[in-house]
Amino acid sequence: MRWRGTAGHGRSQRSRGVALLVVLLSLALLSAVVADFVYNQHVKYMVAARERDALRAHYLARSGIDLARLLLFFQDQLQPALDMAQQAGLLPFGEFVVWKLIPLDSEMLCGVTQGQVGEALGFDMESAREAMADRRGRAQEASEASSQPIDVDERTWSLFEDKAAFCDMGGSFKVEIVDEDSKISLRRWEAQFGPDAGAKRDQLLALFLPARYDFLFEEEDSSGQRTDRFEAIAALRDWIDRDQNMVDAKAPNERFGRDEGGPEDVNYDTLDTPYQTKNAFFDSLQELHLVRGFDDEMYDTFASALTIYSEGKVNIKSATNPTVLIGLFHACAANPMEPLLNDGMWLMQTLQRWQEYRQLGVLGGYGAVNAQGFIAFLQSQGLAVDTTRCQNMVGEQSMVFTVKAMARVGDVERTITTVVRVFRASEEMYYWRED
Repeated sequence: MRWRGTAGHGRSQRSRGVALLVVLLSLALLSAVVADFVYNQHVKYMVAARERDALRAHYLARSGIDLARLLLFFQDQLQPALDMAQQAGLLPFGEFVVWKLIPLDSEMLCGVTQGQVGEALGFDMESAREAMADRRGRAQEASEASSQPIDVDERTWSLFEDKAAFCDMGGSFKVEIVDEDSKISLRRWEAQFGPDAGAKRDQLLALFLPARYDFLFEEEDSSGQRTDRFEAIAALRDWIDRDQNMVDAKAPNERFGRDEGGPEDVNYDTLDTPYQTKNAFFDSLQELHLVRGFDDEMYDTFASALTIYSEGKVNIKSATNPTVLIGLFHACAANPMEPLLNDGMWLMQTLQRWQEYRQLGVLGGYGAVNAQGFIAFLQSQGLAVDTTRCQNMVGEQSMVFTVKAMARVGDVERTITTVVRVFRASEEMYYWRED
């Protein structure tokens, strides 16, 4: 009997040990399942939150684009009248471009609705809020007395009652506008021959001509080729024209585009990965990397001065890129080999003085900011100017703009870039990209 009791007690202990182990394993398994479930739900929540923030950022960026388009529409309507007033001396300013005067970002809009901008301009915004609140109270009293509802725009009132009402966007955005007409355009060049095509050649040559760029045309590029200034211009033309023959970049203006040489693909047949010229216009400015001579150094130096979108002259009101302006100095000079154009000190001083001219205008004792004013300015700096050629290259109107809206909500950023042409109340979209 004693032996049986001892055996039964041992079996009972072993059973309890197995049961405890099963419970512990079950708890561990349950804990793992719960932890996995919690982790998955947390991941799903974070993904959903990020998608929510991405959607908010997308529409904030879209809002920025729409605000810029609205501003450019008013720019197109107002700028001609402002230009006339400025040239007539009614506006004592030099450069007066509407879209440059109004920054487009969420902080600015918040400042407008909060009254900070009005207060900075000297307006009593607090009194305006009190007057609005008083009008609202009277409207509500009239509604109660007449027993007839009176429409009250609660959203408008809330902007004055709660300063942060409009600012509660859940994120921020900023818009950058770049005037494509402030650059040298390659558009339609492939269809031009004779003097018109030659004038574009001269403009590009003036852009490449300064002596400080000599190293770009004397050293071999990444493919082992050496390309001088005329060869680079010819390569640009051959890339977009529709024939298979090289253009003679040194031909007289009246013959430019008509005098041709050997096959234009010869410069690309010897590359490690051969390809052919496109014989069609650029789809993007980055395509310049495919053109002979335009390696990374060339692109980084000149890309900001070139555009594939605008059609006309360089707008002297908005052209601020020193490379473009120095190119115009060369293009307007009666003598392309004028010693002043290779004088670094003269170039820097002339750029600084032109900046003063643009900003001060008549108020500073200067003249109008237009083609005639630019020619007179260059002549005042001692440069002999080819007036006709300069007038063919310099303008004072902008129609094509690149608009870039960047929005941020939490850790999510969205960017929309578009190129738009605005002219006489019509709008044409050239490019749209979302990142």
